[in-house]
Amino acid sequence: MPAGVDPATDAEDARRFVARSEASSWSVVLEIPRDLYRAPQVNAAIALVIAILGATLAGVLGGLLASRRLGRAVAALAITPCPVTRMPDITEIAAVRQLLEENVARREAAEAARRESEQRFRATFEQAAVGIALVAPDGHWLRMNRKLCDIVGYTPDELLTKTFRDITHPDDLESDLRSMQQTLAGEIDAYSMEKRYIRKDGRLVWINLTVALVWRPDRRPDYFIAVIEDIQRRKETEAALRASEATLKEAQRRAGIGNWRWDLRTGDHVWSDEIYRIYRRDPDLPPAVYPEVQTYFAPDSWARLAAAVEGCVASGEPYECDAEVVRADGTHRWIVARGEATRDAKGAVVELHGTVQDITERKQAADALRELNASLEQRVELRTAELTAANKDLDSFAYSVSHDLRAPLRAMSGFSQALLEDYRDKLGDEAKVYLDQIGIASRKMGELIEGILALSRVTRGELQRETIDLSALADRILADLRRAEPDRAIRVDIEPGMSVFGDARMIEAVMLNLLDNAWKYTARTPAPVIRVRAGDVAGRRGICVSDNGAGFDMAHADKLFQPFRRLHRQDEFPGIGIGLTTVQRIIRRHGGEIHAQAAPGQGATFCFTLASESEAG
Repeated sequence: MPAGVDPATDAEDARRFVARSEASSWSVVLEIPRDLYRAPQVNAAIALVIAILGATLAGVLGGLLASRRLGRAVAALAITPCPVTRMPDITEIAAVRQLLEENVARREAAEAARRESEQRFRATFEQAAVGIALVAPDGHWLRMNRKLCDIVGYTPDELLTKTFRDITHPDDLESDLRSMQQTLAGEIDAYSMEKRYIRKDGRLVWINLTVALVWRPDRRPDYFIAVIEDIQRRKETEAALRASEATLKEAQRRAGIGNWRWDLRTGDHVWSDEIYRIYRRDPDLPPAVYPEVQTYFAPDSWARLAAAVEGCVASGEPYECDAEVVRADGTHRWIVARGEATRDAKGAVVELHGTVQDITERKQAADALRELNASLEQRVELRTAELTAANKDLDSFAYSVSHDLRAPLRAMSGFSQALLEDYRDKLGDEAKVYLDQIGIASRKMGELIEGILALSRVTRGELQRETIDLSALADRILADLRRAEPDRAIRVDIEPGMSVFGDARMIEAVMLNLLDNAWKYTARTPAPVIRVRAGDVAGRRGICVSDNGAGFDMAHADKLFQPFRRLHRQDEFPGIGIGLTTVQRIIRRHGGEIHAQAAPGQGATFCFTLASESEAG
């Protein structure tokens, strides 16, 4: 700037200066270019920057060298140095390094313990014998182990979409929710309950649930820990036990049996409900002790029972004793008391146990039976006398039939035959027919008399039972029928080896009537067949006689065994209608039954049974 120029007054702006002359009125204006005007300032700034950069670079280089040394020392604190590594000779660094090494060791030990604990928890959680689950406060499943999935039948992914409410039986849900709310409210720490889950397949499963709540540090509920034990089998066992106990009580009630136990060491007595009922003792009272029981018995009965009980205590031998009970209301009952002893390891009797059974009805029935037997003996004697008298009357009737009726019949038959012989030439044809009818009627009457006598004989007399060769008997009877009618061509089929046990005379009458009927009713059959075979009759072994003859309508089968009732006309098949009645009575006397099966024109089959030798004995 020119000398003598004041920038404050002489400079018009930052780069123009005005100089006035004192000798004249001229003024000189000097304008400095911008670059020249600012050059000193720029140079000074550049120098300052260079100085700062130099100082900074020197500081950085020095700091870098120092930091590298310090970094190597600090880095050495974080690693385990090799034995040959020379540690820095800095006491503070060495102390820090020692502290860091101890912290690392503790951290590694803690980490290992944490991993071991986590593995142990995971193994315990997954392999537990009970179900374990973590449940959110809103009831959603958060985590569950394999056992819980097995219990409810759902997979873990399926359970994660549900809440515990979804699988809890409706009847058990209210109690579970109430306990859950009490836990969330801090009223209780945990709760346990038995409830039912609904499995995926729809079946119910009983479980025992134990629940505890985990809290966050800020005392907000975090999650529930639930332990679920499958108790379905136990519940089923308990139900079966209750049913068994109920059945036992009902059986004891129906049978009038009560059980008791007496501990000789403590004097304690235990009675079942039925004993209270038998003695009519108030169920609210304890069981009566041994001396007090005496008040429930008649004196003579108590003497016998007390002796039996004391003998069991002394020797350990069981006892059984009938006794008369006298209740407080004066009613009398009869019981049978049974007892056995229990010994300890040393062989001493320490307990008695047994039963008391009400046998009043049995006693009454036995007394009634004795009275009935006594009266029956009298009635049997009376009946025997009446039967003897009836048999005598029947014998008298048979004698009358045999003599008093046969004599007039013989006279009628004889005189009609004499008329035909002596006056045949003088009698007209009509008179001869009348005399023939008289002879026929007389013979029929004789047959009826024989039938009545035969029927009366089968109901009297003692049976003389023996083993009878029925095959041989049938063969002999059919051979006799063939000899009587040699012109008949009939096929006979008799099963060999058949035998029965009975009265030979009567069984022969049975087979004679049945085979004679088969022979008679196949007379008009083109190819007649008679069969005698063993067969099953209402589940019992029997004998069947069948033919392919005329047969009959089963609608009239009820008339078969009625005396003098016939299913065919006399002109078709003659007979008096007494044979099957005789057969039925003989078979019934032998403890058997006879049945018939037939159809018109298709033959008939008669099957009968007889009591076996063991049954007859």
